[in-house]
Amino acid sequence: MAFWDLPEFHCEMIKPLCNEAQRLSLESRTLYDFKYGDVPFIAPGFTEELAKFLIKEYDDNDIKSSTLLPTFGATNALQFVMNRFFDNGDHIMMEEITYGRATQFAKMYKMKVHAVSSTGKDDCDVSLTHLEELLQKYGRDESELTEEKPFRGMMFLLPILNNPKGTSFSEECCRGVVKLARKYKYLVVTDDVYQWFQFNDEPKKKRLIYYDKLDRDESGYGNVISNATISKIAFPSIRIGWLEATTTLVKQLCLYPHYESSGGMNTFNQNLLMHILRLPSFPAYCEKLKATYKKVLAECCEYLRNNLPENVTFRYPDGSAFLWVQLPEKYDARDLRKLCNENDTDMLPGTQFTLCPEKYRHFFRISVTNGNPETRMESLKRICEAVKKLVN
Repeated sequence: MAFWDLPEFHCEMIKPLCNEAQRLSLESRTLYDFKYGDVPFIAPGFTEELAKFLIKEYDDNDIKSSTLLPTFGATNALQFVMNRFFDNGDHIMMEEITYGRATQFAKMYKMKVHAVSSTGKDDCDVSLTHLEELLQKYGRDESELTEEKPFRGMMFLLPILNNPKGTSFSEECCRGVVKLARKYKYLVVTDDVYQWFQFNDEPKKKRLIYYDKLDRDESGYGNVISNATISKIAFPSIRIGWLEATTTLVKQLCLYPHYESSGGMNTFNQNLLMHILRLPSFPAYCEKLKATYKKVLAECCEYLRNNLPENVTFRYPDGSAFLWVQLPEKYDARDLRKLCNENDTDMLPGTQFTLCPEKYRHFFRISVTNGNPETRMESLKRICEAVKKLVN
């Protein structure tokens, strides 16, 4: 239960849709579909169909095909943006608890990484005060911005359903982040991978890019890129995601050598996904999928509440597929992982999700939706046994 992968119920639900879409896709193939394609490597009709889907899913009418750029998925796209706009020594701001791979990529590209502290209920927001302190210290480079380098630095944030915390930014925080990004000429890349799985009864949280769109100059660059993928709602092996940004920024990105050459995107799979999105049964599939994930999450939370020691706690998340569990402060989740591994199960210690490892060494993440019901509950049972062995 350390890493997320497509649960068996998800595979069974998407398979018939994929088979039908594959049949339709093959029937409509032209010779173009077997070639490298042309810049910007978008299958004819794909971004138009994707925009229709996202307008409904995000409840955002301001999504156009010209503001979408296909990618190989969110992880690939994050590296692409870092590589395109930033150099060795550039500064990047991240939440204290964040997607672990992002910190690895930033360090790989020799960027200087700074952790922004959390605040608000359940530490759901980034501290705007601390963020501005960091920007004042590291974001005041007065060198001229150019078409090649239009931003002074980068923020990487998880505003909706933070992995691993399962929390989302407040509207006040979102507006504040956009204001600071504009003031200091920073690009914010948001990880919008788990946007789909908001399970509470409140209205869906708006993505950070929504607040950037409210009064931005569409002929300019904007300050927010939304990075997303179809992996969590269709299936990951299709390897398709997208960036949403201003038309100007999309044009800049698709002319970069990383994208422009024969390393361009997978138009064959874009065509397949386009036919999946067009299926009359796809909306009902999405609703059933979300309801199933919600039910599985609730069952796992109930089991853990009944079987974890009282001094081991977790917050019921607003959605997603993870639980962020807190041990008493004197314990280290890395020791817990050793106990879990001895019993043929797994979880991830909090140190893998933070730039402040000592502060979060007593936290751990469980991916609660993996496997089938029997293996899932058996894994939770073994994790609870390991926790009791550690803290009792």
